[in-house]
Amino acid sequence: MGYPENFSPRIYHTIVLDFDKQYYPKHFRTSTSATNAWLGAVLSVEANTLEFDELKWDMMHRLSKGKPIFRFDVREVKQIDVSLTRRGTFNWRQPDYLQGNFLLDIKLELNNGDIFHLEADALDIMEAWIKSLKEQGFHVIDPMDLEHRFVPVEATYKARYDYIADHYDALAKAFSLDNPRVRIEVTQ
Repeated sequence: MGYPENFSPRIYHTIVLDFDKQYYPKHFRTSTSATNAWLGAVLSVEANTLEFDELKWDMMHRLSKGKPIFRFDVREVKQIDVSLTRRGTFNWRQPDYLQGNFLLDIKLELNNGDIFHLEADALDIMEAWIKSLKEQGFHVIDPMDLEHRFVPVEATYKARYDYIADHYDALAKAFSLDNPRVRIEVTQ
């Protein structure tokens, strides 16, 4: 399968990943760190398709979709593993988020054996995103039960962040999560 140069299963993508505002209107943050390859993408779940489109900023610093990067049909995807990860242990730039960045960890495995590993700053919408994947027929592996784990916590980014900050060490131990993640070796 031919992939665009900056979107490869052989590169670990820590990406600026935004979620389509049409489906997730309350989502307001994006991951901003990058290693190995930088990719900006708008991620949306359309009719049986997982879509990555260019991430564009306008003059008012608003995000929007650009031209398509890649589309994955549900028949091409073997499974999507979701989990949490932590980047850094101290964030001096944002005093309200001192414990580093807690990110949605996404491993997209295709039927041909290719694996795309992505991180997204999506604490406030992860249940809606996982639910929309399942509704479109994607096979989602969710060992932490992220779809339901945070239901009792207010669905704001700050509330989720504080809850995860208080519980991440125990979650990392129980689910073998990186604490913090420094890098991932991609073996393909």
